[in-house]
Amino acid sequence: MEVFQQMAAMGHERVLFCSSPEVGLRAIIAVHSTVLGPGLGGVRMWPYPSIDEALTDVLRLSRSMTDKAAAAGLHLGGGKAVILGDPRKEKSEALLRAFRGTNLVLLPSGPGPPRHVTPLSALQQRILTLLDLPADTYSRLSFAA
Repeated sequence: MEVFQQMAAMGHERVLFCSSPEVGLRAIIAVHSTVLGPGLGGVRMWPYPSIDEALTDVLRLSRSMTDKAAAAGLHLGGGKAVILGDPRKEKSEALLRAFRGTNLVLLPSGPGPPRHVTPLSALQQRILTLLDLPADTYSRLSFAA
């Protein structure tokens, strides 16, 4: 199934593919929903046999995070990231350093609880650009309770 069809079928807002060939980083970040708040989720590193299988997994995992956050009564949505690779063989400090700046929180518009937003790294600013979002996305947010 094509990427956009999978996203639409599962109700995802955004999917971002990340790469740093110098260190062997190949990752996919999926944001399922920010209706209740920023996407909550973690990172899984796994030796996926194909990009398609990694994409299916990250979409499934991020949708599950939306459900878990809602069930727990949190003001959070669902997100998840996967790094393609065998953690026993390919995980390295350089790979993790390349990935660590890619975590990006997209806040929903509209009323909600106040949130602390950390300054964006250069990579996070680049991700905003790649997602075709204004560079001042965070500075324009209202954090009124």
